[in-house]
Amino acid sequence: MQQEKLQKEIDLKEELKQIFATIPTEKEELFNTQINWQLFAQSNLLEKKIRPWLRERCIEYLSQEERVFIDAIIKRLFNREKPQTIINKVVKKVLDDDSEQFVIRMWKMIIFELRKLERGLIS
Repeated sequence: MQQEKLQKEIDLKEELKQIFATIPTEKEELFNTQINWQLFAQSNLLEKKIRPWLRERCIEYLSQEERVFIDAIIKRLFNREKPQTIINKVVKKVLDDDSEQFVIRMWKMIIFELRKLERGLIS
């Protein structure tokens, strides 16, 4: 029984590594990756994953939670805006030099979570 549980955990970790390996590392390719917006909305990723992630990153980058900043990003994602637009219209005003890296990390996380869902892995 213990062996089966351990094997399932190992298999899950391997599958998650495989999913992560499929995510582009180059900015242009990453930003051009097709987003399944329907699944994004149906799964409530904005509230379940994105908002908490944004809170954590705000504290990391700004030493405090910035609700206006978080809400602005959430609104842009809800409206299916492109990552470069999010950088230019919202993030750059707050994070300046770190804005591109911030959105790259967020976009990778969005793609990763969606691919997990597409494979039937609970997010």
